[in-house]
Amino acid sequence: MTIRPLLAALVLCAACSATPHKEPPPLTEAMYPWHLQPPSALPGDFLWQQRLTAHVAGEEHSLKAVLQKQGNHMVLIGLTPFGTKAFLLEQLDMEVRFQSFVDRKLPFPPRFVLNDVQRCYLPLGDPATQPKDGEERVALDGEELVQTFVGGHLSERRFRRLDGKPAGEVRVIYRNWTAAGVAQDVVLDNRWFGYSMDIETLSAKALPPAP
Repeated sequence: MTIRPLLAALVLCAACSATPHKEPPPLTEAMYPWHLQPPSALPGDFLWQQRLTAHVAGEEHSLKAVLQKQGNHMVLIGLTPFGTKAFLLEQLDMEVRFQSFVDRKLPFPPRFVLNDVQRCYLPLGDPATQPKDGEERVALDGEELVQTFVGGHLSERRFRRLDGKPAGEVRVIYRNWTAAGVAQDVVLDNRWFGYSMDIETLSAKALPPAP
């Protein structure tokens, strides 16, 4: 198990569909549409310890990570199998910074990771009209979102581009909601780029508001 596939699997693994004779085209931020929001759009301040398991091209890669958000500042730290830092991804307001602590380059824009975090955890739709059980359809920036609720908890999200670019959908499944309002198990199935991610929240701690 190496660091490179672990980092790449967080979003789409640029080399998945390539052959030894042809390099894939470079990835740009515009290839993954999403209107990035500031960290303050995520509710509360928290520290989550998570296990991320990615499924890419028939292979499985896993790592542990720490996600911390306070006010308008969010940090995601990926850990190596030895417990040391593999990378640090930071968003302060709308500024995104990435630092790798291993001798590998991230084969995609770091913003891709933040896109996935926000698709999973950002509050979307109108809480005043969301059903306890049933579907809510939400018009986003060039997308249709269908949210499914079961027993008052979010059960599933499906994102579809209205222009079909990229084709397919991004599906997010939520399981095991806690009393504190954290889904302990989240599955992200990104059919736009052909990967999936199982996100297990091992521990969740509320943090005091940022000064």
